[in-house]
Amino acid sequence: MQLSEKRWEEINAKLPNAAEIQSRLLLSVDLIAMKVGPEKKLDVATVCLRDASEVAWEVVYALGQAYASLVWFREEHPEAPLETKACVLGKFYTDDAALRLYAAAEHIANFILAFLEIEKSVLEPYEEKNASRAHVVGKYLIAEMPVHAITLAVKDLLAEENWNRVMHYRNIWVHEQPPLIEGVGIVYERKGRWTKTEHGYVGIGNSDKPQYTVDYLIEMVSSASHALMKVLATLTMILFECLRAMGIEIDESGQITIRFGPGKSVAESNPTKESNDGP
Repeated sequence: MQLSEKRWEEINAKLPNAAEIQSRLLLSVDLIAMKVGPEKKLDVATVCLRDASEVAWEVVYALGQAYASLVWFREEHPEAPLETKACVLGKFYTDDAALRLYAAAEHIANFILAFLEIEKSVLEPYEEKNASRAHVVGKYLIAEMPVHAITLAVKDLLAEENWNRVMHYRNIWVHEQPPLIEGVGIVYERKGRWTKTEHGYVGIGNSDKPQYTVDYLIEMVSSASHALMKVLATLTMILFECLRAMGIEIDESGQITIRFGPGKSVAESNPTKESNDGP
């Protein structure tokens, strides 16, 4: 898709800045582990949050491609408008983003377990059949740690209606028939095509009504991605504050300085300080 620079600027303006958060979390986990020792799980927590940030970047990339697909096939393709191709590819990339949002939430849940050193056994009263780790951890936090800064961040995410809609969309997409999308062609629900009447059976000759437009789907997932980035930014701040309290300083370039005692410190510039550039 050969979109103009102006069009890419318009698309990027709609997307959250995941690369900035990802860049901040490219830390030397070995140095963190050396400082905190084997009894703490801050090294594991850092990796989990870093994983979440990388998946979040992938969400943003997929969303950028979804927006670009609509612009290209509706307006800038030599044979435009090609509405079916716009909807098919727009849906493809948006579905990918929705699935990755769910995965990012799971990584965040594992970060919380490691950071707060929550034993899995205490989660048992909050377990539900087929419930995600994020759902269980969220219920635990709200019940047991209602005023903790992490809980407040999680509650903000759960208060975002589009976040909950995307999680519902993902669950249907994975476990049942994917929701029907307008514009991709004739679509059918998974139901019998015959209706029983007092005179016998009558065949149904029409297709079924789609549940979403691709434009609504993209905006729903985009709104959820912005909410996720806010939570990631808050959790990154909380992690860094904890590391500083333990004598681990991190500057804006990602360099780690560790204080071992009066007059003793070790600094290392992160050699892997490189993040993705976005769509």
